[in-house]
Amino acid sequence: MEHLKKICFFIALIIITLFIWWNFSPTILELQTKHATLSGVPLQLVIRDTEATRAQGLSGLPQISEGTGMFFVFDEPDYLGFWMKDMKFPIDIIWFDEFYRVVNIQENLSPGTYPQVFTPQVLAQYVLEVPAHFATKHGVKIGDQISF
Repeated sequence: MEHLKKICFFIALIIITLFIWWNFSPTILELQTKHATLSGVPLQLVIRDTEATRAQGLSGLPQISEGTGMFFVFDEPDYLGFWMKDMKFPIDIIWFDEFYRVVNIQENLSPGTYPQVFTPQVLAQYVLEVPAHFATKHGVKIGDQISF
């Protein structure tokens, strides 16, 4: 009988642990990453495709590593404005049209630019945030295409 109680306790502990993990850990969508290439440079991108994840963006993170970035996905093209709220380091912001072609680049944006909003002059559907100077260092220009 004592052995059965230990087994039931162990099973209950596993169920409670899974419940807590499932309900309080980041969702799979928030952790979704993709490999991409832009101007011949391989990138590991965190995908942000919900209103909540897009609003969080890179805010509050201490830094972003070379070869990584955050890729924002929107439902349709728009004049997508971005700002440096709660940012701790400078970045490049690169906007893409619905065909994944670069349509605008803002380089080396510092946290001190907040609350200024950076918006492309053409419609964009995707936005990439990468470490500052990425675009210059790798020769990214209007018309380049990101591939996944």
